[in-house]
Amino acid sequence: MLEKQVIAPILHYSITPFVQSPKVSVLVLNWNRKADTLECLESLRNVDYPNFEIVVVDNASTDDSVAAIRQAYPDVVVLQNSDNLGYAEGNNVGIRYALKNGSDYVFVLNNDTVVDANVLTPLVETMEREPDVAVAGSRICYYDRRDIIQCAGTRVDTHTGAVLEEVGNGQRDVGQEFPEDAYNAAHGCGMMVRCALLDEVGLMQANFCFYLEETDWCLRFREAGYRVKMVAASKVYHKEGVSMGGSKSPRALYYMARNRRLFLENRLKHQGKELPLRKYLIPQLREYVELLERGYYNSATAWLIGISDAVRGRYGRKDNLKWDGKFYRVLHKAVFFLVRLLRVVRCPVMGVMSVGRNRS
Repeated sequence: MLEKQVIAPILHYSITPFVQSPKVSVLVLNWNRKADTLECLESLRNVDYPNFEIVVVDNASTDDSVAAIRQAYPDVVVLQNSDNLGYAEGNNVGIRYALKNGSDYVFVLNNDTVVDANVLTPLVETMEREPDVAVAGSRICYYDRRDIIQCAGTRVDTHTGAVLEEVGNGQRDVGQEFPEDAYNAAHGCGMMVRCALLDEVGLMQANFCFYLEETDWCLRFREAGYRVKMVAASKVYHKEGVSMGGSKSPRALYYMARNRRLFLENRLKHQGKELPLRKYLIPQLREYVELLERGYYNSATAWLIGISDAVRGRYGRKDNLKWDGKFYRVLHKAVFFLVRLLRVVRCPVMGVMSVGRNRS
């Protein structure tokens, strides 16, 4: 009788020690947008990355946001500011918390967004694979048309501060890639930043308050020798311009006009130069005239107030802005008439006003 053979199963053991995934802090800034923030947090519940925390920074909301967030999501860290610090400094509060608590990356996420479950993994993989990438940006698609790209990178004119292009805008998202030279900044509503570089480059510049702060941040990383890279596999869906009433609202345009001076000063500061006032004023006055000629009088007023505050060095948050005063109505009519007159006589001033229109 043959003895029965017992064949032991072959077991495979990995000799590679377990390595924990890099820690990511997801920063969500809230100000009186309780419903949007709760929807954003619900989408973050499904994120498949194994090592992340969610940090909500509340900018002194008055709509019971904090209580609602803590009740619905008790595991979420909520930091309460005593005042509305704006987008830049509000996010900086969260970034400082992340640095103190040992995060490797921060993912700055607008609260008027929802995300794919896979939003973080492609960003971390890119950062780990390419150590010279300082900022990895998500592909931003429209919230209500999720197969359409809103922004796959931003191209900003470093001579005027104007946004020349939101790369891919309006295209159907089929995973197409865009070359890095097509953009020079990520979209601020979904971007990952390498924490190890923040001692060198710094946080967002607080006195921007709203608009251009994340673009300036990306340019500062690039000027320090690092890369900004957009990652098509990381998807964020954005309700465009909710917090400021739309990206073309008078309030948004006020901050855009004003903050361009800070943006341009920073570009020249990197080169050891100062910004001549005319280099800021001429492009902004040209855009003021264009707003007038298109009949956007409240927007033209906001733009002009922004220019005035920039010239006088008045930055930070601006409350109680009024767009419809009698003084501005009279001024707009006078400027409109003067511009038409100068065009009729073909004054050289109008040629100067058109300088810099298509620079990159």
